[in-house]
Amino acid sequence: MAPNCPAFDCPNPGRIPCPKCKSVSYCSTNCQKSNLPSHEQSCVAAASKHNCYIVRASPSTSTSTTTSVSDQIEPLHLEHYGNEAAEVKELRTRLQWSSAYEAAKFYDHTGTDSWYYYVYGHSDGGPKNEAVTRASHTGKDIHGDVAIIRSGPAGYDTPETFTKTELANALEFYETRSGRKIFNEREKNRFMAKMGMRF
Repeated sequence: MAPNCPAFDCPNPGRIPCPKCKSVSYCSTNCQKSNLPSHEQSCVAAASKHNCYIVRASPSTSTSTTTSVSDQIEPLHLEHYGNEAAEVKELRTRLQWSSAYEAAKFYDHTGTDSWYYYVYGHSDGGPKNEAVTRASHTGKDIHGDVAIIRSGPAGYDTPETFTKTELANALEFYETRSGRKIFNEREKNRFMAKMGMRF
């Protein structure tokens, strides 16, 4: 079932995505036009690219009556992207985490097998992060806020920056799919391709 249209007091399901950010869907062009002043700032943010995002365990704020995984995502530009030890140090400092470690990995919603989303977690606790737990390749519960970057196996080209919408779409993909199963399938595809075989 589609989430409700985000226009003020509109009870109808949203079926027409915002053409710029695609992070919200409206029931009609009239509702889209009437909601433009309140959506404009989040629209620009959803369409801009960053190298890291925080996915909150719970939405920090929401301007509509319904919430989506997009409400949990905030950009965080890493100065030391590409150097794991420096990324960990920066995350611990900026987010005041006592630790930062690999909590999970998950592939995107488009079928790629040459890169994945890499999830940094921490041991400071917090509520279960439902969206990231569903997507996780480990099958284990992930608690608290997490930081997500793109990474991949050595020798593969990994796009450094991505939009909030791309990440939200990937996390929403796992609402009806097993993160562990998808990860194993994509890893197998990548290995088979490397060996010159596809099935």
